[in-house]
Amino acid sequence: MLMKALGCIDKIEPDITVKGFLADDIILMCSDGLTNMIHEEEIYKIIKEDINNACDNLIKRANELGGYDNISVIIMGNS
Repeated sequence: MLMKALGCIDKIEPDITVKGFLADDIILMCSDGLTNMIHEEEIYKIIKEDINNACDNLIKRANELGGYDNISVIIMGNS
């Protein structure tokens, strides 16, 4: 949705998808400031190591690797 809003048009139509999730699924919402710095495999490893501190740990790791952009992270899952 944010990518659509960057074009400064008057009306934005969001993409809506319905998906079922399993009890052990983890949902990660993040900015490209994270995914441009850390590969998917390392993101998964950091989350699985300590889901309760994963947001802070991911931001810290992205900054260690250069962190040249804003980094936003939200994780939803069982802890």
